[in-house]
Amino acid sequence: YDHRLHYAMAAALGAAGDAEGQQSWLLDAQTFHALQAISEQDGVDMGRFVSEPAYALQIGDRAYSDGKMGLASAAFGQVAPQPGAPFNVIMRWGLSLLHQGRIPEAITAFTLAADTFKSSMAHEFLLYACFFAPDGVRLHAAEARRWAELYAPPPADRPFANPDLAGRKLRIGYNSAARLIERME
Repeated sequence: YDHRLHYAMAAALGAAGDAEGQQSWLLDAQTFHALQAISEQDGVDMGRFVSEPAYALQIGDRAYSDGKMGLASAAFGQVAPQPGAPFNVIMRWGLSLLHQGRIPEAITAFTLAADTFKSSMAHEFLLYACFFAPDGVRLHAAEARRWAELYAPPPADRPFANPDLAGRKLRIGYNSAARLIERME
């Protein structure tokens, strides 16, 4: 797969006003580009990369520590969407996407982590990512409400410990500067 062809097609679709088609081709281009770059690294066995999740994670960790977020997200993306993927793998996938500005994909990753593991921590990363999405304030508000429902339920109704003062005369007092001076003398 030639990533350059996919980038060109994404650009052409964007110029024609087909945002959905552009996004699809751009995602493919980014993935193919990252996989090609991974395959060109010294000592990388692509057969193992595709078939052994632990090896793909090792490649992803190395790329992430080198600041190569495109490669890291491709490597973590080999493992994270699979059933049974560990929490930390899904989170590293989401962060590597977020660092690239691939907000919709990062939101998908953090949603997967938050929903799979019922984790308030993952949900907080999701809340942060929502700010950068189109219509982010609305999306963030909706997710914040969902977070509150899941992790911060309202307290049970309990009566106040203080007695009810209904009907009591309201007492409001103030001291004028002249009165304060009198007291000081």
